Amino acid sequence: MHHPITESYNFVLVLLSFTIALLASYTALNLARKVSSSEGWYQKSWMICSAIVMGVGIWSMHFIAMLAYELPEGVTYDISLVSISIIVAVIGALIGVFVTFQGNFTRTKLIISGTTMGFAISGMHYIGMSALQHVTIRYQPVPFMLSIIIAIFASITALYLFIKRSQRIAISGLIMGIAITGMHYTGMAAAIMTMQDASHHASGNGVSMDFFVVAMYVAFGTILIFAFSFISSLSSDRRLAEQIALKASILESAIDGILMFKAQGRIIEFNPAAEGIFGYTRKEALHLTIFDLLFLFDQDGQDAADLYKQLTQKVDSIIGKRFEIMAYRSNHLKFPAEVVITNLFYAGKLVYTAYLRDLTEIRKSEELIQKLAYYDHLTGLPNRNQFNQLIEDILNRAHNNQETVAVLFLDIYRFKWINDSFGHLVGDHVLKQFSALISSNLPANGSASRLSGDEFVILLPHGDREIAENHVIDIMKRLEIPLQVDGREFYVSTNIGISLYPQDGQSSEILLKNSDQAMYAAKEQGPNNYRFFRKDMKTKFTQRVAIEQQLRHAIDNDELTLVYQPKFDACTCELVGMEALLRWHNEELGSISPQTFIPVVEESRQIIEIGHWVLHKAAEQMKKWQDAGLGAVSMAVNISAVQLHHEQFIPSIHEILQTYQLEPKWLELEMTESIEINRSSMLEKLRTLNRMGVRLAVDDFGTGYSSISYLQKFPINSLKIDKSFVQRISGPHSDHSLIEAIIAMGRSLKLEVIAEGVETEEQLAYLKSHGCHQVQGYLFAAPLTAGEFEAIYVKGAKLNNMA
Repeated sequence: MHHPITESYNFVLVLLSFTIALLASYTALNLARKVSSSEGWYQKSWMICSAIVMGVGIWSMHFIAMLAYELPEGVTYDISLVSISIIVAVIGALIGVFVTFQGNFTRTKLIISGTTMGFAISGMHYIGMSALQHVTIRYQPVPFMLSIIIAIFASITALYLFIKRSQRIAISGLIMGIAITGMHYTGMAAAIMTMQDASHHASGNGVSMDFFVVAMYVAFGTILIFAFSFISSLSSDRRLAEQIALKASILESAIDGILMFKAQGRIIEFNPAAEGIFGYTRKEALHLTIFDLLFLFDQDGQDAADLYKQLTQKVDSIIGKRFEIMAYRSNHLKFPAEVVITNLFYAGKLVYTAYLRDLTEIRKSEELIQKLAYYDHLTGLPNRNQFNQLIEDILNRAHNNQETVAVLFLDIYRFKWINDSFGHLVGDHVLKQFSALISSNLPANGSASRLSGDEFVILLPHGDREIAENHVIDIMKRLEIPLQVDGREFYVSTNIGISLYPQDGQSSEILLKNSDQAMYAAKEQGPNNYRFFRKDMKTKFTQRVAIEQQLRHAIDNDELTLVYQPKFDACTCELVGMEALLRWHNEELGSISPQTFIPVVEESRQIIEIGHWVLHKAAEQMKKWQDAGLGAVSMAVNISAVQLHHEQFIPSIHEILQTYQLEPKWLELEMTESIEINRSSMLEKLRTLNRMGVRLAVDDFGTGYSSISYLQKFPINSLKIDKSFVQRISGPHSDHSLIEAIIAMGRSLKLEVIAEGVETEEQLAYLKSHGCHQVQGYLFAAPLTAGEFEAIYVKGAKLNNMA
């Protein structure tokens, strides 16, 4: 016989069951955050822990709630069925969690996993109910079905709250706890239990117990599990917080821009370096997408379009790949950037991280290196390296298309005079203006290059003899207008040599060499001349090269000698001095005239060594003659601007005078007007020589651009009238006005005036009548060797005095 059991609850245990449900919900939700923010093996570990906690918590709440139902004496539990109910609860939770978190989240997956989990929880509940011994249970259909529906709803709610970790955990846990508790008590309300007669014996697995004590044990054990899980979670949170802090520190201090964005492109993180690179603040950037910064649709780059396609289609091949692309700043200006993209799972979703480096400065440095390697830093024209590539390309095209090419070799006439006289700063300005002039009127396919110093080359593709000549004439016409440098006017002229492809050569080396030879031929004709290459020019060019090479050994081979041309008083015709003149005789080349080798000496800068040798020999000879009885006369030696610019020039003069115990007043240094003394460094050197007692003279006066102020600043002692003016005295169209002006200027400035190149009595009489102080020339004596000079003016003077 069965006796109905009156429904009665121990409200302490009811409250405990609800508390267990809440704790289970909070703990499971907290663990779910670990699932969302981890991946791989760690994610699976947290999924298992979360499912176990939720399954155990739901079972514990169910079991305590059952114990809260006050059953009569003799009711026991079947331990095996209780164990099965625990297993069912955990397995149901595992299935729900694993299905939900695997892959992308969808509503369909949520419903399937929640339904499966709901049936498992319902099964756990009713298996647990069937564990009661000595009780017959039947269920009312409506509450029974409602309990299953509530179980499914509670499971879907729990899993949804797991996914939506952005929800407040307090509210989420409360909802989840109420749903679980409601599911159980609805199931209990569906049960109608009756007590069996005593004749029905308990099965062997039934265990008699104090329900309240058991509930306390179950609650205590469950809370221990929750506590262990919670502590583990807190420890993990602490480690995660430390990692986040470290990552944040790295993010903040990184010198490269770091952008985190979702698969759809929306930016979710933007570090300070990225702010500096793009010009957006972090707040502004979080409203943009990665495509607003890197992949604007109006750019032509195919790489950008491909990369955009790969990102939107989530192609893994771009991950970790380093590539370059044009990015865009907030002002819409684009810049080159190097980008590396990585991906990771963050909050259960796939996100990307772009590490970006601004390549603007690197590109500028590369361009600067390129420019330094292939372009002249002063003029901006292609240098020799770039020229070699240009001419090879042009000649290859000309060969393939059977075209002509003109190669024009240019230099600036007397550029060394400009550089040495006015200084390198002025020389640089002249080079820049000259290079701008020759490159400003080129044909579309022409080019101008600076090879070195004042040497330039113009390439004219399709250039024949007529085109080249017209271009050269145009350059020379434009050079008729003076260049303006520091308020001064410089009339710059040039010499141009021209070689033509293919008749003058078919290689760049030969064409350049031949145009160079033609340029030297043009230079022999004076400024603003041009010459086309001819085969006979090779001989002269070869001779010049040979002269330069042989000069290097001239001192060692004792090939240099000095000759001495006397200078006389114009009125008394007495000897007043002599000028030392350099001569060179080479065993292979024979005797080379000074007009031929002196320019080579200066251009090759061998003038420093050879000029020093001349000063030594002249001073040594002068001392010997003085010791032999030579009277009060001076030794004149020509010096160049290159020598005067040399830092050791003044010390070398002092050393020479000391070596030969020669009084400074017997040494006279002659320099041309090309030596500009307006610069303080040059003027100071001349003043130092003057203070030493060395005499200074301006040679070839009248051929340069001297002025009264020039002569007033210049601490000189004498002027030498160039022989070209002296020779006009007896010429068919004589013009004496310039000579008269020079003599008058010299006398007014209290300078001695010397005329060189005097060859006739008429010239001498004219010079004497106008007050010229000294004369020099073939009328009196040709340049003499040391022995000839000594025989006539040293020993001869002694004999005359004795007589």
